[in-house]
Amino acid sequence: MTVETVILAMVAAVLYAGTAFIKKVPMDEPEKFNWVKFLATIVLGLAIGIAAATKGIIPDQTSMELQLGLFAGSTAIIENVIKLVLRIIKKYVPLCGGEE
Repeated sequence: MTVETVILAMVAAVLYAGTAFIKKVPMDEPEKFNWVKFLATIVLGLAIGIAAATKGIIPDQTSMELQLGLFAGSTAIIENVIKLVLRIIKKYVPLCGGEE
């Protein structure tokens, strides 16, 4: 496992989380920065980096930008799927506050 792969995935997660927050700044009532959401995104990036590193993905200079984009995209997709699953569970599972 390479540390560079894990760090690159975490940087991608930070960029994704940062741009998701910044896109809301120009609003009249900007969203308050949520450290829990930010840290959760970084942990997700860490998990993606570890998974990539265990598969032998090693960043190099020629593909660094591509891998950064792929890791950020993976973070966005996985985060949105997790949110969707949690919303479905919350809505349809009675013990989680859903309809009875």
